[in-house]
Amino acid sequence: MVATTDMIADFDKSVTEHGTTILVKFYTASGTVFGGTGSEYDDDVYSTLWSQSGNNVSGVAMIQPLNRDTAGNEYKMVEQGILKFDDRKIFITGSLIDPMPSDSKVRFTIGANTWALLPEGLRPWDISGVTIYWSGFVRQFID
Repeated sequence: MVATTDMIADFDKSVTEHGTTILVKFYTASGTVFGGTGSEYDDDVYSTLWSQSGNNVSGVAMIQPLNRDTAGNEYKMVEQGILKFDDRKIFITGSLIDPMPSDSKVRFTIGANTWALLPEGLRPWDISGVTIYWSGFVRQFID
């Protein structure tokens, strides 16, 4: 049986070797994060006041495009208006932002672009009570 520490080390090694440097910034937001009228997923308008809270954290993450396979869950989420094909999947080492502040919105700076975490948030992938990694969906943030 594989130990939790071995799984953490393997994932961290993969992210370090194949990932991208990121800067994580935590914010509190007032207003609507992803749009003013209609569904929060439908509009590209960011009618939000952001106030930075907490410290910036730098690290490495893997960023991937969405799976466009019509049988996949991500394609279905695009059809439902939850995601757009320009959105990305993000995978972050478990220790980078553990614990995740519950009341914070998160932005990631990746290269020259800023990405906002979508309302679904980051999902922890735990084994034996230890977060191995976080995954979620991000959308490019337009100031």
